Amino acid sequence: MRQKAGLNYAILDVGCYELRRQLEYKCERSGAKLAFVDPRYSSQLCRRCGAIDKQSRPTQALFACVGCGSARTLM
Repeated sequence: MRQKAGLNYAILDVGCYELRRQLEYKCERSGAKLAFVDPRYSSQLCRRCGAIDKQSRPTQALFACVGCGSARTLM
């Protein structure tokens, strides 16, 4: 079982690498800009004031910053 899990991780890693490689290639070729973003806390970060708070996401579809009061619907 452990061997199969290791194989699955290896396949997933190669798949993600290939996707990234293709995106970089296509963007370079077309002159587009590609930016990779650190996903940590991105769903809790207020774009207006920069506050990070778990309470700012009362539901998956709603963001309401507890710091500045900025709100938006995400769906």
